[in-house]
Amino acid sequence: MSVFADLQKWYASNCDGDWEHTFVIRVSTLDNPGWMLTVDLEETNLEEKLFPKIEESASETDWLTCWVSDLQFHAAGDP
Repeated sequence: MSVFADLQKWYASNCDGDWEHTFVIRVSTLDNPGWMLTVDLEETNLEEKLFPKIEESASETDWLTCWVSDLQFHAAGDP
């Protein structure tokens, strides 16, 4: 299963008529250039899960960072 399909399945499993109206998944662009993903984890099975920060960088144009803060999963990477 692809990462995107996994995200879709996780999101659908949390939709209960209320959660999806308060908490969101956001994909946006960065000006360096790059992208950012933010996923609200509050009131989900991942709310208390520990997630070590990931920082991978092969070059200024090949990088990825993932972390959790304030009950949100964040990921950012190169285009």
